[in-house]
Amino acid sequence: MNNRKSQWLRPALILVLVCAALAALVYPFFEDLIHPKMYILSDSEKLTITEPYLLAGEVAEDSFTIPRGAKVTVEERGNEKTKVAYKDAILTIPNENLSESKLDCVDYEYVYPRRMLNLREDKEGHLSDLIVEKGEQLKVVNALASDLDPETGRIAWFEIEKDGQNYFIPGGLVETTHENAMKQYGTDLKYNAVYDNTFYDGYSQWAYVDQNDFKGMESINYSDNPIRENLRGVHVTLENLIKNKEEIKKIARESGVNCLVVGLKGLNGQLYYDSEVPEQYYNSTENVLKNVLISKEDLKDLVLEMEQAGFYMVGRMETFADNSYAVDHPEQAITYKGTDELVVLSESYWASPYVRDVWEYNGALAKEFAEIGFDEVELDYCRFPDNGTKLEAEGKLEFHNTYNESKVSAIQGFLYYLRELLEPLHTYVAADLYSGVVAEQYDYDIGQYYPALVAAADIVSPMLYLDQFPAWLYGFQDLDKEARQITEAFTKQADELGNSTVYPAEMRPWLQGYNNTNADRLCREILGLTDANLFGYLVWTDQGSMDTLDYLKDGLISTDPALEAYQKEQENQ
Repeated sequence: MNNRKSQWLRPALILVLVCAALAALVYPFFEDLIHPKMYILSDSEKLTITEPYLLAGEVAEDSFTIPRGAKVTVEERGNEKTKVAYKDAILTIPNENLSESKLDCVDYEYVYPRRMLNLREDKEGHLSDLIVEKGEQLKVVNALASDLDPETGRIAWFEIEKDGQNYFIPGGLVETTHENAMKQYGTDLKYNAVYDNTFYDGYSQWAYVDQNDFKGMESINYSDNPIRENLRGVHVTLENLIKNKEEIKKIARESGVNCLVVGLKGLNGQLYYDSEVPEQYYNSTENVLKNVLISKEDLKDLVLEMEQAGFYMVGRMETFADNSYAVDHPEQAITYKGTDELVVLSESYWASPYVRDVWEYNGALAKEFAEIGFDEVELDYCRFPDNGTKLEAEGKLEFHNTYNESKVSAIQGFLYYLRELLEPLHTYVAADLYSGVVAEQYDYDIGQYYPALVAAADIVSPMLYLDQFPAWLYGFQDLDKEARQITEAFTKQADELGNSTVYPAEMRPWLQGYNNTNADRLCREILGLTDANLFGYLVWTDQGSMDTLDYLKDGLISTDPALEAYQKEQENQ
């Protein structure tokens, strides 16, 4: 009897296993027939739809946005609309916004820039001298489905035709309709027209608004380098990091610090590691590399070590205030009109932010920072000099402004350019700026109009140093006693201005960690940020010496405990 059972059980078991295997193979086929996959088509990065629902017996609507190119599952087809599953929602999509092919998501006849742009002969190549203007119609030759990011809906590149030749243009700065390209994306833009008196009537409108883009580009949240909103960072020199890395780790364990901003390129333009970039851009590299502290490979190991210890690593460069580059390339520097004589402005020579070769040099350095392993590249002195207005108004300065740009447009264009370079390396672009340009709502004639910069960067870091801040604009007089109220008021104003753009950058302000700042005041400044729902900050400690960090460490509070302390304080009041 047992033998007879085993004789039929074994074939039965094999039959069951074969059927299960066939079902596993066939089920996806039938599932795709019943619930096929489709892709979202849209004229812009996001498709917005509304879904009606009943609320207390009344019809209300929810609004949803879906990225162009997103894959959805068909649940129920209709003649005009189709119900699809996307993430955790069932949505009704017009059939004209659905395609079975992802290639259709990048198939456009024309694109139109939102601002003036330099074209490129290839994606990784140099910036061409040839420009395209805002709203100009450009014939599309090709776009790749692989260049479409399904999370943001952005197409990285379009290949276009101009003057009988093919070029590439960044997809994040173009629209597929002329109407969208010419649209004013900035809402309730505010600016102080003080420089209309210095230059000409209407100058501020032209410089701040007409030449710039206020839509921006949505930052990509990389899986291997996610956007962080609660970073607590300090500045350290590369020399101090090399000498004191174990002490820095110890101070971090005793405080809330989880981010280091490391100076790699100084105010004189000199590089502190053995960079390979100057060889490509300098006539002589002797000066720019004379203060090298570490090899590129050893720096890569050091960055990895600190990241493994829990630090988010930021590589910092002092961008356009650059003695070394200006001396090597006076034809690309700010000089006296009609000469190659360099001008000392703000205690430095300046490489001109208008010059595309200068963009490319600093862009190459930023790429090298990213390749070394830094999570973010921070640009200090990402501006024009702050005391050249009088000489410029008198016609005495040469800026090499080839394209008749405003200063704001040049800085915004440079930030967008760096975004294009660093996104393939999953590295973010941050820009330092004067806090006064937020408080007083004009660019100080240095190219830092806040809404234009906040549209272009991934992160902005206003330098909220109370010893330099016009607190009287907010009605405050005592910088020490009212530190918390000042940082709260500033943060709320910056948020309001930033939200005038479609995709504003994250804000992570610099706080004062030098001179008379102590741990108590620093803590109150941080609490002021949390009052305004901002939970990330940086502290400028000059050289980042161990004595300074140790002195301030009790004030370098984690923003999460800061929020808890604030809530308890409010409960006790």
